Amino acid sequence: MCRWSYNPCSTHATCKNAKISVCQKAADIFQLTPDECEKLANKAGLSLCSRPNALIEIYQNNNYRHPKLSKNTVVSERMLQYYMTGKEPTKQALLAIAITLGLELSQIDTLLHAYGYCMSKSLPNDAAVLWHLQNKDCTQYNTLFLYTINECLAELELPLLMTKPVKR
Repeated sequence: MCRWSYNPCSTHATCKNAKISVCQKAADIFQLTPDECEKLANKAGLSLCSRPNALIEIYQNNNYRHPKLSKNTVVSERMLQYYMTGKEPTKQALLAIAITLGLELSQIDTLLHAYGYCMSKSLPNDAAVLWHLQNKDCTQYNTLFLYTINECLAELELPLLMTKPVKR
């Protein structure tokens, strides 16, 4: 059995590449158009058109420094430095960053697509997060909203969005 069969909701690097490979092979076998192939990948929570370093653009557009961005996004400063130097963030990390920065749903979609991900109603984790995002005003996105989403995900026994312990 492969890792994908044990972790159907996972979009981590090894699974992501395996899923993209399957989508591309299916496109060849069934002679899918590029648009149909993209829709197939979207069902798996992925996108075939990626543009890495979109996070750097957000970082530069908002004049953030690593500590401030780290505090606002509940992602460790060390991980942000990895992302800024080209390490590919996970879908959960991107969602955590986007939600706590207060990005609109369309901006979140753009950010996810830039890294080869997308929100899929076919994946339970994505469906739960998407429901929260669609039913809340984006001006109210913040760290507490992220924790609310994570509480819901925990109740559903689904993977949580990236968080770090808060020092009190």
